[in-house]
Amino acid sequence: MAKLELVTPCIETLLSLTDYSNFDIVILDNSRGKNPDGISYLIDKGLKVIECDFDFNWPRLNNLGAKESDGELLLFLNDDVEITDAGWLTELVKQAQRPCVGTVGALLYYPEGMLQHAGVFLVDTGGGCAHLFHKMAPSSELRGNLHNLVREVSANTGACLLVSRENFAAVGGFDEGLAVVGNDIDLCLKLRQKGLVNIWTPRCSLIHHESISRKASVPKEDEALMWNKWGELFRSGDEYYNPNLTLTGVDCAANLTLSPSLLESKTAKASGSPSLVDTSPQKGVNLIGYIRAEMGVGEGARSDARALAAAGIEFGVINFERGNSARMGDTSWQHKERDDAPFSVTLWHINADHLALARATIPTFLVEKSYHIAYWAWELETMPEGWRPALDEADEIWVPSEFVRRAIASETTKPVVCIPHCVAPNPVESLDRDYFGLPKDSFIFLAMYDTRSIAERKNPKAALHAFIAAFGADDNRATLVLKVNNATTDSLRELDEAIGNHHNIIVLEEDHSKPEIDSLINAVDCFVSLHRSEGFGLGPAEAMSLGKSVILTNWSGSTDYTDAEHCLPIDYQLITLEQDYGPYLKGQRWAEPSIEDASAAMRKLVNEPAFADELGRKAHAFIDAEFSPRAVGEKMKSRLAKIS
Repeated sequence: MAKLELVTPCIETLLSLTDYSNFDIVILDNSRGKNPDGISYLIDKGLKVIECDFDFNWPRLNNLGAKESDGELLLFLNDDVEITDAGWLTELVKQAQRPCVGTVGALLYYPEGMLQHAGVFLVDTGGGCAHLFHKMAPSSELRGNLHNLVREVSANTGACLLVSRENFAAVGGFDEGLAVVGNDIDLCLKLRQKGLVNIWTPRCSLIHHESISRKASVPKEDEALMWNKWGELFRSGDEYYNPNLTLTGVDCAANLTLSPSLLESKTAKASGSPSLVDTSPQKGVNLIGYIRAEMGVGEGARSDARALAAAGIEFGVINFERGNSARMGDTSWQHKERDDAPFSVTLWHINADHLALARATIPTFLVEKSYHIAYWAWELETMPEGWRPALDEADEIWVPSEFVRRAIASETTKPVVCIPHCVAPNPVESLDRDYFGLPKDSFIFLAMYDTRSIAERKNPKAALHAFIAAFGADDNRATLVLKVNNATTDSLRELDEAIGNHHNIIVLEEDHSKPEIDSLINAVDCFVSLHRSEGFGLGPAEAMSLGKSVILTNWSGSTDYTDAEHCLPIDYQLITLEQDYGPYLKGQRWAEPSIEDASAAMRKLVNEPAFADELGRKAHAFIDAEFSPRAVGEKMKSRLAKIS
């Protein structure tokens, strides 16, 4: 809060450009002394600044601001919003005058001109809501020109949200149990329950430097609470949005038009007339998967796209979201998304347990002439019994490693082909150790895991135990960074207890974008993955691609790139699972890595920096030769040539 570089353009444009004059400004400072220059600037402007000395809680901050203000209307405005139009506030106030209105929201752009907020609609994935036309370029081609129409919406973002004091008080303000996300949506839905409507207007347009003032974070507790409160509404669908506007049931930002040839063919077939158009499939690949999902299976689908592009293979993408609760915010392949499937091969990057749902959802006529490939990943030696019916949904199976190939091939006579994930991290040079708050002169080990994965398989505590065994609590030569995605209160408490008084262990719990994750890996010296099993293990491979030394368990899918020439493989013992861990069932096996071996490897790297550097150089050369988009793309091209 109150960072000088953010608050200055916000306040300067607000004061100089706003033609509506009857307003007061209340600043809520939650920086706790971290931004003295920004606070001095605000005080010099004569603005009311309230210091809030408590952990970040967006609804608590804004509830306090409402109490400290006197206006009949309350405008909640992030300090990373920049005013661009003099009539912005007049428009918001005008819309709020109608007695039926709950909240009023604005058209928000990203600095580069893409749409950030054009109203919120409800979905049955992720946090239960999504921004309409998110990250799309404003264009007359957008569905119904909705981004230019004043209209009712289910909810508006709290980055710029106007509501009357009376209505705000009537629903109890913001729910302080939703500390970071969902609080604005919750307020809007509570107002809807009272018979009010939420209005979005494009006549108030602003620039939103989204979450620059505070790194984006999506606590699982907030999402769980939103589903507990509003899950039935999320599942029932949005009354202002019809997913059937697209053939795939996703954001209507997607292209709605079938190819003219396919449309003519289907029209002719329906009327009983012969088609005059050749609708034979074109040479290429229809890639269907969770292409926007911010999780491993989504990154796998994006890996396919990178490899196809690198090999010059024609392809299109159909984004599929049903059955996946992850956030769908990665739009890096949106330019390839389409609603038709004109190519001769369809690659379903959807695991076996969801493939039947995808096949039932995507219209059969789109892919009826395709050769069907399913891309599956699995982490144990035996394929799950429940996957057997999915074998009938595909003509062949692709897998990311030889380990997975053996598990699947033992259950089918269909081709099972190893096409690895391509490894292509893209770090941002300016996101260095200072950006992440890491020590400059220490040898840094990094271990990463996601609480939505099964922790027993990822085994993050093994890295912690190995580090503690290798280095004293105050040994500044080495630092361990534990990057925890989707951290829960319980998981963080357990980590704190295990860390004890070790000042050289850092926990990063905030969510980060993919470029930030790539940059974090690039900022450290060694990636540690003492997993019990992996289908492939993208994190260690990405670290090797960036020239980092890697310590990892010498078992399962990661052995395709594990070799003592370019990494430090850790010895293990195979153990039998004595209970179920999610999909990993009692009686199966995985590896228990040697803590002693890993601890010795850590000490060796710190004591022999030249060895660590040489290991990293060899790792980079190996990954580039075998797992780059170019290399994987050639493997795809070779296999597709045999199919056709």
